[in-house]
Amino acid sequence: MFKRYIYFLIAVLLVGCTADETPEPEKVTEVYVVPYVQAFKDVEQGTTRALPPGYEALVPDENMQIELFLTSGEQETAGTLNYDRTSGKWRSSLELEAGKSYKVYGYMQKAGTNHSVAYTDNGINLTLNNLSPLVGNDPCVITGVLQGDKDTGPIGGTDIRRGKFDYVGETSANGNYIYLLFDHFYAGLDFQFKVDAEYSTLRKIKLKEIRLTTHQVETVSAHLQVRGNDTGENPITNVGWISTSGNQEQIIYLKEQGQWLTTSYASLVDAQFAPVFTEADYLTLTCRYDIYTSDGTKLISKDRTAENRLTRIGGLTYGQKRTVKISINSTYVYVLDDSDAQDPTIKP
Repeated sequence: MFKRYIYFLIAVLLVGCTADETPEPEKVTEVYVVPYVQAFKDVEQGTTRALPPGYEALVPDENMQIELFLTSGEQETAGTLNYDRTSGKWRSSLELEAGKSYKVYGYMQKAGTNHSVAYTDNGINLTLNNLSPLVGNDPCVITGVLQGDKDTGPIGGTDIRRGKFDYVGETSANGNYIYLLFDHFYAGLDFQFKVDAEYSTLRKIKLKEIRLTTHQVETVSAHLQVRGNDTGENPITNVGWISTSGNQEQIIYLKEQGQWLTTSYASLVDAQFAPVFTEADYLTLTCRYDIYTSDGTKLISKDRTAENRLTRIGGLTYGQKRTVKISINSTYVYVLDDSDAQDPTIKP
């Protein structure tokens, strides 16, 4: 079972009051987010890891948003964080009071996701509606919070713990820094491609596009129960799904300039899917590619497509990922090149 952990360092600016006004609690007016992410773990490796000592930078997806829900008693402060490519920061406007205790919840999903939230004594019930069953981004829910300071550096493996959601608003002198730990609520597929060694002596392949299609599910709704704890266990206590029947197609990889494939398996793209499929269900994998001569200098065939069924999608749950290895192997070449005319190993 793989787990990806993401933490965010939130630096906020505080605005105070003037000396001749009635003192009011300072409030946070702007939030900046710097994300980090832990590497995926494959379910078929048979091992799991505790929190690692290091994190890596998350490559931002401008179509993703972070929704934060900060509660204090019966009061709620909610805000949406978007990635600003110009400044290289995630940012939003929130209002938090210095000295006030909060619980911090939330999720990261595609922009425009419809949600509803119900709060419990120690967590939330979160419903996300009208989701795609296939996504090329990385839907996650907050599973832990750590209060930092302005000198906070990369956190170690024991500094942040799942199940803790407490945060206290700081003064402008101290600044507000929050680490957020995220976990998946979709399952994942890691696509690895290679070209058969013998075939590579005849042709080179440049992969340009990968599409996934489901023929059983069109949309899904996710119902997540998140509960705080003092044990460090995953606070996601349940993920329920409701699906509507139909077809759905998702482009998970698009690179018009193409990617050369080698004779060794290489991870090209990850995709996530709602784990609502049975062992009898399948996905259609469609690849678009160009074929070149073996030295890569001459284009033989442009924008060819190939379809394959993916049948090993049942039985996974949220937070698990399976590796899909795809080897391109052909017993013949579709189009002969002049240089092939004297080669008896190639059949038209």
